[in-house]
Amino acid sequence: MDNFLDRENLEKSPLANKFFLGGFFGLKVLREWRVKLLRAKAAQLTDCGATHIDNGDEDKFKNQSFVGSFTKGLPHNDTGLIADSEQFKKFRIATHKGDFFIDSQLQLGKILEPSGDLNWRAVYLSSKNPDNPIRGWESPSAGLTFEMHGPDSHSVTMPPAPALGSEQITFEQNRFA
Repeated sequence: MDNFLDRENLEKSPLANKFFLGGFFGLKVLREWRVKLLRAKAAQLTDCGATHIDNGDEDKFKNQSFVGSFTKGLPHNDTGLIADSEQFKKFRIATHKGDFFIDSQLQLGKILEPSGDLNWRAVYLSSKNPDNPIRGWESPSAGLTFEMHGPDSHSVTMPPAPALGSEQITFEQNRFA
């Protein structure tokens, strides 16, 4: 913990020096300044500025119903592709704005399956059609929140998923066949 806050260097700072501030500002103000310095330093250390890299599938397959993109909850046709690419575009806008059900007017719909059974899925009833049980999202705006302790979720990353048609995804799909 001491290394994380870089306590040794902060203690050498004139603003954190007890002799400099102790008689001039008093102990209470000294502590307030020291807390501000430590918190500012901790915030700087947690901001690593990670660059998020995608695999390019969204742009590559945008004319093919965005195959390979996250489309859970959007209406799909019987082939498993999204029924309306405009709904996906509205979904992407909603993920950036953080407004999933008000401004974007997303149409959520049934997932078509041979069995036709939707009972096991999370259900959200559409205000346009309350009789239509659909597959909903769990906390759709969670990615727009901020972490108050430790690194923010957007300051860490992971490698992108293998692109559709890549050697890696072909190997992974055939490995379990």
